[in-house]
Amino acid sequence: MTKINLLPWREERRQELKQQFFVVLFGVLLIGAGSVYLVDMGVQTRIEYQNQRNQFIVGETKKLEQQIKEIEELKK
Repeated sequence: MTKINLLPWREERRQELKQQFFVVLFGVLLIGAGSVYLVDMGVQTRIEYQNQRNQFIVGETKKLEQQIKEIEELKK
C-alpha cells in the first residue's frame, strides 16, 4: 500500500486561507478608516457652519444692543 502525504497540500491551503484572511482584514480596516475619516469631515463641516452662524448671531446681537442704547438715549 502506498502512503500519500497530504501535509504539504494542507499546509499550502492553510497559508492561502491565512493570506486571504489578512487581505480581507486589510480591506475592512481600510474601509473602516475611510468611513471614520468621512464622518469626521462631515462633523467638522457642520461644526464650522454652526460657528459661523453663532458669529453672525453675536454680530447682530451687538448691532441690536447698540440700537437699543441709541433709542434709550433719544428717549431721555
